[in-house]
Amino acid sequence: MNSESFVACQKTEAMNPKTTLFYDVDTQRDFMLSEEKLYVPGAERILPQLEMLTKFARQKGIAIAGSADRHFPDDPELQKNGGEYPEHCMAGTVGQRRVDATAPWCPVWIENRDYAEAELQALLQRGEKSISRSSASMCLLGTAMPPRCLISCFREH
Repeated sequence: MNSESFVACQKTEAMNPKTTLFYDVDTQRDFMLSEEKLYVPGAERILPQLEMLTKFARQKGIAIAGSADRHFPDDPELQKNGGEYPEHCMAGTVGQRRVDATAPWCPVWIENRDYAEAELQALLQRGEKSISRSSASMCLLGTAMPPRCLISCFREH
């Protein structure tokens, strides 16, 4: 999104904070910064737009959610374990953190596991803005991931 289209987007009435969600897909240092482990070429070029979208969402009261890649030493996805990828987004490392442009103020991390409905609802109410699983009708997307990764992400969820 360039600056002109972002300004036009801000002027539309369709972006209702109650029904809009900014979904941040893996804007982590290991993917976004050239000096890190699994850099997506050119990712740093979209940092100003990601920062603009994140600030806009906060100013307008739009809920922010997202996904984060996290790996452990025994992860089968890693090359050292026969997987396809080098070590990246290792749990607790600087590379796993969000870039400054999208760093959450008050993160609520939801593990990839089964939750009881009440437990999940309690988690969704603790973030920067509460989120209802059925409230979003418009989604702003921030990511450096290739489209094939996003298609897979949305098919799975």
